[in-house]
Amino acid sequence: MTLDAFQTANPAERVEIIRNVTNSQAAALYNQHRSSSRWVVQPPREVSGLKNAVLFLMVKDEADIIGQNLEHHYALGFRRFFILDNASVDDTALVIHNFRKNHPDAGVFYAYDYVVGYYQALKMNALDLFMQSYLHYEDNQPDWLFIVDADEFITCASQDVDHSIQQFNSILEDKSKNLLIFHWVQCSSQEVIQSLPGEYDIFSSFPLSWPRMKVEVSKIAYRLGKGLSPIQGNHAVEAFPYDFESVAVMAELGFYFFHFPNRTVEQFRKKLVNGNKAVKATKDRDGLENTAGHWRTYYQWYLQHGDVAIERILGDHIRGCIEA
Repeated sequence: MTLDAFQTANPAERVEIIRNVTNSQAAALYNQHRSSSRWVVQPPREVSGLKNAVLFLMVKDEADIIGQNLEHHYALGFRRFFILDNASVDDTALVIHNFRKNHPDAGVFYAYDYVVGYYQALKMNALDLFMQSYLHYEDNQPDWLFIVDADEFITCASQDVDHSIQQFNSILEDKSKNLLIFHWVQCSSQEVIQSLPGEYDIFSSFPLSWPRMKVEVSKIAYRLGKGLSPIQGNHAVEAFPYDFESVAVMAELGFYFFHFPNRTVEQFRKKLVNGNKAVKATKDRDGLENTAGHWRTYYQWYLQHGDVAIERILGDHIRGCIEA
């Protein structure tokens, strides 16, 4: 279905139209932008409107990156963080505790999530309901909900960062806007890394990014109080009963989700083991049993070939960030 059919489509069909149209728009914008002198990856600068937003994260054994993620989004302007820690056994909880201690002006809600199954959408919806009740009596009520993974960094890559921030604020303040569509930019190191020290800079250690958008993967933020809820993976909303004009494609502003999923052999090995545990624990009550197929495949490769398989996966990822 195309944009011409949007007005007569039902709310579920509108979601698919939004994905198709905005994916094409974002890819064209990115490919043009990435090949020009206007492409400048910026450190986080404050978007004042994000003080009226909430940032959700669901994490598991992310001690190597969660601190940088929280600091990055704090610098971007977020001051309310709701974090579900899915039974981490590393120092993830300690890193979050230290972030909260070092930023007393930030509201940081942390909960230990003991249910291991792959139920991201259900957990995010439950956290959304809790958050809105939890913040009910606050004077500054949140307007927007952003959902990121520990390896996703909302980043401006525009030379004219001041204009991009101004536009971002305008969209957040515009009551006619209900849905923000970001897109992944995959990032990598320059060579396969076995492990990293405790202190490193994510953007310096993983400086490569797609020369063109090879796969369009959307990530969303949405206005609260509009009945919107995310699908599994937070790539779209379940249904969208509003006009297409209430959707903003953030690639137009030069804002993307910089994605650092495959960092080191040590990190990726842990990710595979944890992912396999989550997949095995997932019940098919809601048709989730066959989700995350790529992780199932990767884990089988790892069982067959050990770290050699991981090194090949990381090598392919790096080549994808080099080759056009």
